[in-house]
Amino acid sequence: MQAVIPWNSDKAHRCPRCHHVTADAPSPWEVYTCCRCGTRFARWPRLQRALRHVGVTCAECTFPHPVPVDGAPYGFLRRSIAGMGGDRLCLFEAWKWTVPDEKGGAQYLNTRSDRLSAVADVANRFSLFGRDEEDDTPLIVVVVDESHDRYGTDDEKLWDDFAEGRAEAYGVGLLTRSPDTRRFLPASETFTWGRVASPGQEGIYTDAARIPDASLRRRWPLLSPPL
Repeated sequence: MQAVIPWNSDKAHRCPRCHHVTADAPSPWEVYTCCRCGTRFARWPRLQRALRHVGVTCAECTFPHPVPVDGAPYGFLRRSIAGMGGDRLCLFEAWKWTVPDEKGGAQYLNTRSDRLSAVADVANRFSLFGRDEEDDTPLIVVVVDESHDRYGTDDEKLWDDFAEGRAEAYGVGLLTRSPDTRRFLPASETFTWGRVASPGQEGIYTDAARIPDASLRRRWPLLSPPL
């Protein structure tokens, strides 16, 4: 295990090695772990055996992005950072809640380099335990469009909606089961990106009618029975 090093007294909230913001309100009685470089640090490293080891506390990394199934809590995504500087990568961890009220523990599923693949991992967990394993009906997925330029628009109202969290950009498409691996994979030809709708639409759906925002619904010829 990596040794605990002292934090910088004038910037205790930042990792002393890579300077990533790791703790919002650091306590001298805790040991923190940087999510970017893995450095463990504390106010008094010599007391590490007596201090509370809290691990990664970065707000950006630990915030859960819900991935419900048909509107019901099921899983979530969490950002993860790998590398430093120009080699810094934003990854996405896929998790499944172990209790339906989202207040208990969670089971780690996988880490992916893109958000859609992480959502597909949640969908595969659902297909394995939440439906008939022989059911090959495609799943509809709504995923936040990470590449969409939310502020490159001349529409001032839309710009304000993005800035104040009243709008989000999404990709909408199908996950189809691979005949070889039996896993649900994104069918790229079915996806439409840059669809703007209200926040909170990301998730997995077995029926397009269950997508809350009507602007994201559409007919899917690959679904059987047809919608």
